[in-house]
Amino acid sequence: MKARDYQQECCDRLIDAMAVGHRWILCTLFTGAGKTVIFSLLAKMLCNSKILIIAPMRELVWQAADTADRVTGEYTDVEMAGAWGQDGRVTVASAQTLLRGRYKRFLGVRVIIIDECHTQFSPAFLAMLREFVEAGGYVIGFTATPFRMDGKPLMEVYEHEAFHMAAEEGIDQGWCVLPWRRSFAAGTSR
Repeated sequence: MKARDYQQECCDRLIDAMAVGHRWILCTLFTGAGKTVIFSLLAKMLCNSKILIIAPMRELVWQAADTADRVTGEYTDVEMAGAWGQDGRVTVASAQTLLRGRYKRFLGVRVIIIDECHTQFSPAFLAMLREFVEAGGYVIGFTATPFRMDGKPLMEVYEHEAFHMAAEEGIDQGWCVLPWRRSFAAGTSR
């Protein structure tokens, strides 16, 4: 799979941010930018590192695992009720499963990727992430929504925004289109 220019740039900036010691890193990209592809490309680039991808719901776990399989060319483990990982290099897990104590087996993982990170701010979830960082991990959050569900800015938790691409930039670069609008003005038709 060939990365789009901005997807490769995002991965490069993430690697640069980790190289200078940032532990809480944010990436904000418009809906449809291919965030799942980006973090799968990052997993491929970090081929000597264990990667944990955390998704907020079952459907996103399976989507991320499928994409990571295709992009990395490796089998991606799934860790959630009914599907227990086998200690592979890349694992996708549901947040709920990890919060039931299963995360302890992943302490020491180098890169922890949070899909839809704007939804993941419970005290228990943040405490889990802090344990990952204390064990040497890098937390990388991906979202299209640059604020938390409680309205607070994401940068209250993340220390560095490595990449930001708004829908306007995606439209200007031809990766995204304006939403279709139907005019109901008199005399207009489709």
